[in-house]
Amino acid sequence: MGSIFFEITIIISLAAILAIIFRIFRQPAILAYIVTGIIIGPFGQLQLQNGEVLQAMGELGIALLLFILGLEFRLGELRSVGRASVIIGILQLAITSFLGFCMAHLFGFSTVHALYVGLAMALSSTVFVVSLMSDTKTLTSAHVKLTIGILLVQDLVAVVTLMLLSGSSSFDPGFSLLRGIIFFAFVFFVSKTTLPRIAFLLSDSPDTLFLCSLAWAFGLSLVISSPLIGMPIAIGGFLAGLSLSNVVHSQHIVMRGRTLRDFFMTMFFVTLGMQAGLGNAAGSFFPIIALTVFVLVGKPLIVMVIMMSMKYSRKTAFLTGLSLGQISEFSLLIMLLGARLTQVSLEITSIFTFVGIASFLVSAYTITYGEKLYTFLEKRLS
Repeated sequence: MGSIFFEITIIISLAAILAIIFRIFRQPAILAYIVTGIIIGPFGQLQLQNGEVLQAMGELGIALLLFILGLEFRLGELRSVGRASVIIGILQLAITSFLGFCMAHLFGFSTVHALYVGLAMALSSTVFVVSLMSDTKTLTSAHVKLTIGILLVQDLVAVVTLMLLSGSSSFDPGFSLLRGIIFFAFVFFVSKTTLPRIAFLLSDSPDTLFLCSLAWAFGLSLVISSPLIGMPIAIGGFLAGLSLSNVVHSQHIVMRGRTLRDFFMTMFFVTLGMQAGLGNAAGSFFPIIALTVFVLVGKPLIVMVIMMSMKYSRKTAFLTGLSLGQISEFSLLIMLLGARLTQVSLEITSIFTFVGIASFLVSAYTITYGEKLYTFLEKRLS
């Protein structure tokens, strides 16, 4: 017990110090957590004796992340943001994934590795983008509404991808998707018949409602990760959140769940950074730079071309594309799941982790100063 408490104390303390430093430079906390893992892993002298425990805590963090995402996810919002967001989101995913696949192939990646890299590069971070836009008080502008709509489409695709990957180890992704649809139907039925009644009875006790919500999330995750269904624990968390998204006082569950999620998410990204040692990406400097430039410049340009072909203004297209110039936490999760399925090598995971770090670093500034950047580049954009 003393050992695990000591290790968690060291990890959380270092992550907190780095998070403060990164906040000063307007960088996301996720990046501070990954750097914490890199420092502890390749550079640190701390020999962790409870790696499996920390990894389990990280998996719990992902489940809680998707639980909160499910609580805040509204399929109806796809209608409210309009057909344009759906079209732009699907086209951007398809084109970016294809070009990312081709780039990875040019660097000698295998077909499977290139598929993972292409899809992971196409996704952008909802948590990161919304957090930055909230800080800059621009959530009501036109390009922000479009960006959020595109991110909703990406999140939905990411969840479906995780469902498909869960069945890839048995070479039966179609059956895995079928099981997921059946389970979705069951959870939808319960969310319409049973959960609202229970939530109404507990509405006068937010603490009890939150505790019962966690029990539902963990129970659903346990069932969905069983050999009978064989899907990732995180999908159970997403379904649990989705089923509770319309119950009474669901916002209380979100408020209490975010703090718990943030703690366990810290452990996930720290362990991810520990696994992505610098030595694993040795000799891959050029692929890291090229893939990072594609995420920061190529992906925004793809979005701009799509939007301007749909008669959007140059400024709206530029700011929307700029907002999507980073990878997603889902990208890292997909790569990590691929590594656990032995479909992605540790070297590729390490390369992509550094691409993520670089894209977060630069994107934080491009989003924050997007208006000034557009003014500077306006004449050149034609």
